[in-house]
Amino acid sequence: MPHGRNQLPPRGPGAASRAFPVSSNPPMVARRGVDGRGEAAMDGFRIAIDALVDHGAGLTRPECVLCLKSGTVFTSNGEGGVTRIGADGAVRPIVAPEGAYRPMTNGFALTAEGDFLLADLRGDGVWRLGQDGACSPFLQHVDGVRLGSTNFVGIDAKGRVWATVSTRLEPRQRAMLDFVVKVTNRPAEMVEADRQALRDIGFSDPDIWDISEVAAFFNMTNRMSLAIDMLPNPEYHGMTR
Repeated sequence: MPHGRNQLPPRGPGAASRAFPVSSNPPMVARRGVDGRGEAAMDGFRIAIDALVDHGAGLTRPECVLCLKSGTVFTSNGEGGVTRIGADGAVRPIVAPEGAYRPMTNGFALTAEGDFLLADLRGDGVWRLGQDGACSPFLQHVDGVRLGSTNFVGIDAKGRVWATVSTRLEPRQRAMLDFVVKVTNRPAEMVEADRQALRDIGFSDPDIWDISEVAAFFNMTNRMSLAIDMLPNPEYHGMTR
């Protein structure tokens, strides 16, 4: 579905962006807006809802879309990069190699050099991805503070890079804590979907085992302490537990 989330100035040869607001009443009208001189762009441009078709197949979390004048389309790839859809419809993932850190790409931007800047929703700032799949950190700290989970990255007309930070509580942490709260308060309601939610955010099955084990252990010890009115000694308190 066309959308206007990637409304950045043109970047690199042939880059272009358009906003296509979605309307429930066909045909929908797309406008770029009116500038200070009252000159409207794309007046009368219309897209019938029935004319919308799928583009690309087998995509992995295509959160952000960038279209070039050549007909090439790039989308986010949640497995660590972007996916290229050629004008001929050929699909080619461009992702970090096996064994390397793979950012969970949310938004991305195309640089003048033809590389990609990836916003890492998994929680490790902004990464640079080459057309060959080489991936390296681009921005992970600002003024000595870890950037953490990023939602979108853009490049303005002056070449400045802008990144949005979605939350100071990283999605991995939030997902883990939601899981632990449910294990603690409603353990009988745990289902496969709860475990899959952790896998989707980047936790492995051994990670899920560790999270469950630690939560269950502390639940057990706390319940034992409350049941027999056991008060920790000063040495235990001194362990900052």
